Amino acid sequence: MDIDMIINSFVTASALASGVTPSLLLSRGFSSANSAIVPVIYSPYGRRWLPDEDAFLRARIGKMTDEQIGAAIGRSANAIKIHRIRKGMPAHSKRPGWLTGHGAAKRLGVDIHNIMHLVQRGLIPHEIIPGQKGIIAIKRDWLYRWAVNPMNWIYFKIENVRDAKLRRLIGLEQARWGDEWWTTGQVAGWHGVESQDVERFILAGKLPAVKWGNWRVLRSEAMRPGLYFPKGKGGGHSASSSDEGDVFIILARAVGLSFATIKRQCRVNAQFRMDTLWKLGQVQDLVDKYGLAVQVDEARRLVYADWREYAWRFPRLARAMGKFERYLQGEERMFARKHSHGYSDPDLTIVCGVLAVRAAWLARNDRERELARRLVYMHHSRADTLAGVYQKIEMKGE
Repeated sequence: MDIDMIINSFVTASALASGVTPSLLLSRGFSSANSAIVPVIYSPYGRRWLPDEDAFLRARIGKMTDEQIGAAIGRSANAIKIHRIRKGMPAHSKRPGWLTGHGAAKRLGVDIHNIMHLVQRGLIPHEIIPGQKGIIAIKRDWLYRWAVNPMNWIYFKIENVRDAKLRRLIGLEQARWGDEWWTTGQVAGWHGVESQDVERFILAGKLPAVKWGNWRVLRSEAMRPGLYFPKGKGGGHSASSSDEGDVFIILARAVGLSFATIKRQCRVNAQFRMDTLWKLGQVQDLVDKYGLAVQVDEARRLVYADWREYAWRFPRLARAMGKFERYLQGEERMFARKHSHGYSDPDLTIVCGVLAVRAAWLARNDRERELARRLVYMHHSRADTLAGVYQKIEMKGE
């Protein structure tokens, strides 16, 4: 045997001892005959790729680095990269059906740091692409299933979702869910307590909640029967969430009291409470249950009642409107002709509210709706200005 055959024998023996298969040795240019290893002349264009090598590479894109794939089939990392590009294979971070962290963030309409936090806390299914960069990989189907789950809606804003298909799927799930996430402020508004009272219950384990920046509570949990927030020695929590409290809010809005005025009287976030009653479809039910002389428009979320029907219930409002009616009949000294800039006559503020509710109820086009909206902010106006508006509204009512 010449020296080349001896060297090749040692190389072959070493390769076999290290776990390299004979077929791989043959594919690298060695052949055996009569137990003697004989080198085969290499092609000037490099070793031909075998079908099983090509399949091995395709199956491990995104799961192994080019270096790891090359070591497994006896090729350099550069050779693996060149072959991937020539064959049109995707890069490790661009596999079909997969998204990087940036891609997932773009579809959800969030910042990449949001995705990073979710990954670090193990809240979103993912893989890490092998390599020094540690690129996040999220399968598109995983992202869809995760994002459609209502339990994950506190981690992103649904209205910011950019993926049209995903937004449609979430919309369908919203229609089926029948629940929603509330902040501690919303829970407190429902029960007539402070946010600190709600957080105290959460930390004590009495109210299930999830923390992502701020605490979030399911509406069904916040409204469950028996949930009670005691305040102070011997004190109970406000009865604002009772039927009586809800009826007062509905009636006060129907005659024209502002949400700010209602809040001062019953110490409840009246606007949030009213929105909740609309969402739950309870406004008409309460009106019917207690026989209120209130008209309800569910589509426009409007309630209206003639203040004269409830003058006994709202004496302050009745006095203001009585004063305004006397002004309309010619008693011009009822209101000051001029007042300093920024001054709001309390009686005229009440008149504005009553006129705004009436105008909103009668409005049938954008121009009339705009007038109703402006009336809410016309409490700085003079009596003669409001008198002109009143005439227009009453003419429409007739």
